[in-house]
Amino acid sequence: YNPLFLITKRLWSWQAVTLLALCAAVLLIYWPIWHGQFVYDDLWYIVRNPFIHRPLSFLSLFMDASASATRTSGLGTDIYRPLTTLWFWIDAHLWGPNTLPYHLENLLLHAANGCLLFTFLRRWMGNSTAALAGCAVFLLHPVQVQSVAWITQRSSLASTTCLLVALLFLTSGPRPIGRGRWILGILAAMAALLFRETPVVLPLLFGIVVSASAKTPLEETWKDRAVWRTLLVLGGLCALYLGVRQAVVGQWSQLPEQSESWIGNAGLGILAFPVYLGKIVLPLKLRASYSYPTLDPARIGLSILAWILYAR
Repeated sequence: YNPLFLITKRLWSWQAVTLLALCAAVLLIYWPIWHGQFVYDDLWYIVRNPFIHRPLSFLSLFMDASASATRTSGLGTDIYRPLTTLWFWIDAHLWGPNTLPYHLENLLLHAANGCLLFTFLRRWMGNSTAALAGCAVFLLHPVQVQSVAWITQRSSLASTTCLLVALLFLTSGPRPIGRGRWILGILAAMAALLFRETPVVLPLLFGIVVSASAKTPLEETWKDRAVWRTLLVLGGLCALYLGVRQAVVGQWSQLPEQSESWIGNAGLGILAFPVYLGKIVLPLKLRASYSYPTLDPARIGLSILAWILYAR
């Protein structure tokens, strides 16, 4: 038994070499962004944001809606991402106007997310080749350019990192989930929410992963009190986040002016799904943002068809 030999063998396994090659490909493909400057919302979130350039106040960071972006942008009442704002504050005080470190951090986060996704997929599917294929699509797909190249999208990258860590810690692997691992998973879930609002779907994802990876009949799996405890805690965290978001920025959803009711907002989300699914299947005419879909019968029909095909 030679621990050094085992470690070296694992590090230089074909999976590890392929994963390193994919990460190297990411650095090569995204080479042009290394010299990119602040664009679009970067100006409102970082360059012209007074909070970023003054001494840090944790009270303002978590309780002042204008901390996220400059007041004149109107974005302060639209988002609540205190950990993203904190990271930009640290970057601004470390690097000043030099955008290279910002882009390098985004690239490293994207590569780290690919490695975490590979670990998650390999555990879930039990097939390293399939996990590497999924990782390659995730890392190299053109639709990822917006998240990686746009500095402001640090929120998407960091929340994805925390979300994957939470799923890895909170779902069963080769060993039972210990108390320390469970606590780390819950903390990662909290961080994911504070980086971006998207991880409010984490309870749903947790339920899907638990059901799909169950080694016992679903009835037995869902009789486990630990599963329900985790699901209830995740649901409570999401409810708490939405409550704080409502208290600080005055709304629990983003861009509420697009619809007059929460049902309409949910409908917009459902209708937007085929748009993004289509960009994954056929990544043409990609841009930084897309117009909101209209609630017309034809689009609703196409959305229902897309959901059915995706489910099948």
